[in-house]
Amino acid sequence: DEYRKRLVPAGLLATKWLEVMTPKELNVMKVLSSVTEDLMRAFYNRNLIVPGKTTLNEVRWFIKNVISRCELNFWFPPHVDYQRKGNTGDFYGPSVKKSNPAQKPYFDTPIEEGDLLHCDVGVNLRFIRVLTDRQWMCYVKRSDEEHAPEGMKKLFTMCNQFQDMVCEEFLVGKTGNQVFKAGIEKAQKAGLKALLYTHGLGTYGHGAGPIIGLIDVQGDVYPRGELTVGYESTHALELQHMAPLPEWDNQEIHIYLEEDVQITDKPHYIGERQIELLEI
Repeated sequence: DEYRKRLVPAGLLATKWLEVMTPKELNVMKVLSSVTEDLMRAFYNRNLIVPGKTTLNEVRWFIKNVISRCELNFWFPPHVDYQRKGNTGDFYGPSVKKSNPAQKPYFDTPIEEGDLLHCDVGVNLRFIRVLTDRQWMCYVKRSDEEHAPEGMKKLFTMCNQFQDMVCEEFLVGKTGNQVFKAGIEKAQKAGLKALLYTHGLGTYGHGAGPIIGLIDVQGDVYPRGELTVGYESTHALELQHMAPLPEWDNQEIHIYLEEDVQITDKPHYIGERQIELLEI
């Protein structure tokens, strides 16, 4: 009876331990973030991507090969997809219907000029559990273009603004559901069609800590959404913005972004944040 009143559930203590990166781990993570950025610039490159020839699968295997040669691991399979004028299918995965077996599988599709490319790449060390989770976007210029369409660059900037809105609310002590609601409300007031699905990073990727929306649940998430943001916790700030692109006959396009952040007095980006669309 004397000690019973001191007992508390141990689950939250374990969660806080898992979601926090120590200073030494954070230093390693900064190096890994730099490596991940170099890797994205390496495959978003005309030296690798030959429009009309290079397939999505070839880019994915290039990524796997480089990670292996660097004696690193990927904690989920590297992903690359495209959006294309006139193609309104599923951008984030196979878009080929089984009713058309003669059509090439999605990832065997050659990349073309005019494609908007998106990747999802995360690397980790083999013996120290530190990892990254990043999504950057790139436009493959047509032969008669000097730059990506202005409308596309504007939509990218709007997605950066959505990141800023979420970061204003991403504070220690707030629950995941509170961060989600406040970030989405700001986006809606600004006229953005946005989705937010941010997760803890820590040492296990989609692991400990609060869930801030899910891609298929844009609202409160229970019970994980009621966990609070911890001091020195790390997260993958994952989100997207959708809008019609004038240069593509108002076809709706998606701007997907994901950056790694650590929360102290406010969110701090670990590594370089993508603030403009890559062009090749």
